[in-house]
Amino acid sequence: MAVSGNEIKLKTLYAKRDVLLSRIQYIFDLKAISSANITGLEQFLDKFVASVTALKNLKFNDLTDVVFLHIALKKLDSDTVCAFEMEHRCSELPSFDSLASFVRDQIKVIQRSSNVKQKVKKCVDRRQISSTRTAGSLTYVSAAPT
Repeated sequence: MAVSGNEIKLKTLYAKRDVLLSRIQYIFDLKAISSANITGLEQFLDKFVASVTALKNLKFNDLTDVVFLHIALKKLDSDTVCAFEMEHRCSELPSFDSLASFVRDQIKVIQRSSNVKQKVKKCVDRRQISSTRTAGSLTYVSAAPT
């Protein structure tokens, strides 16, 4: 089975994106230094500088935006993140603004679907109330002669 050029581009985009996001997460996961000592400070600096250099070498224009995107994605529920990733699966790296816009749209979708559910429930409730009233006022006539 041959691999198309588009598949290679997507794999390259995802690989670059994965490296970028894993480096950012690595920085967030660095342990805090409990006391100032030469060894601890040197280790911290080596790890932090190496990660920042690796991020800069990936040549993304706006690392600040990427950091905000990463933090926001970590704070959202998995269904929303999955839907966002599906919508932006072909882009190199979506912006934080695109995530904010997507979340705003999700809010509207949830509000609309919630409103539809409420309207359907009210309609069903009205039908049940009206059928109960009607059933209570019905007069039954026997078809058999008396």
